[in-house]
Amino acid sequence: LVVAQLDETSMQTIMHYLDLMEILMQKESQGRRTTIIHVIQSLSSFLYEFHANSLSSQKPFSRSEELAGQFLSLVDMHCHEHHNIKWYADALHLTPVYISNAVKQVTGRTAGDNITDCLVRKAKSLLLTSTLSVQQISDRLGFQNQSHFGTFFRRAVGTSPQKFRRND
Repeated sequence: LVVAQLDETSMQTIMHYLDLMEILMQKESQGRRTTIIHVIQSLSSFLYEFHANSLSSQKPFSRSEELAGQFLSLVDMHCHEHHNIKWYADALHLTPVYISNAVKQVTGRTAGDNITDCLVRKAKSLLLTSTLSVQQISDRLGFQNQSHFGTFFRRAVGTSPQKFRRND
């Protein structure tokens, strides 16, 4: 696993691309799909160039950086199934405290915050790009029921899933 350290300017550029995609997904227009594809291609090119440039000046990763990268990869693949850090710690053959400390040291955010961020990203994407009901999205993201999902989403985003979908 190779991870590149993002500087503030690169992070702002990536966030700009992501904000632009979110805005485009909320708008109804004939060229929306083509525009989104172009934005994704531009973001991919930027990330490829950034990664290629960072490899040339890459120093060896610390153990914490390696663990944080492994943790974040697992979260991206499994957050819809596993919301608890214990599962990720077990998968990495570490204690929850050890992996939590490593992730916090590297990302500045708790392991739980990273899991929440992943779930919110996936929930927003499904709400904006699919015709799945909120119940179906709740099921797909591994919540006990729609009410639990609604409470989670309101706390994280500040609005209900239905209002987010309607862009209220």
